[in-house]
Amino acid sequence: MYSVEKVQVRLFDVNDGASVIDAFNRIPKNRQQFRVNLYKSGTVPNDWSIIFWRLNGNNTELKSAEAICLAESLRRVGLVDHALWLLSPIEAGNGRDQLVLKKRPNSKKPQLPLPLEQSIRTWRI
Repeated sequence: MYSVEKVQVRLFDVNDGASVIDAFNRIPKNRQQFRVNLYKSGTVPNDWSIIFWRLNGNNTELKSAEAICLAESLRRVGLVDHALWLLSPIEAGNGRDQLVLKKRPNSKKPQLPLPLEQSIRTWRI
């Protein structure tokens, strides 16, 4: 199961972007359990997001310690939203769709994030 954990901050001061970058750089990057990306909004200059991508990790239904610490450290510079999203297979019948994930070539398990062309939707009839 995939989980996507998002820590989003809306800075009180648009000039505090360096604080977000500094907090991102303090996240341990040598962890095999997750991958982390930093995003800056293209439309709202003081919105930033840090996304943790995890695949089949332990306790995927719990927020990670790294993201909790990150969210707490960012509360001093802005409003923080910390959310955990789980991707689970859609198991509906009678005309409802089902999400099917393909493995990447030469890989034992799907990689994160999957490119759009690697995830397909099929229809049950």
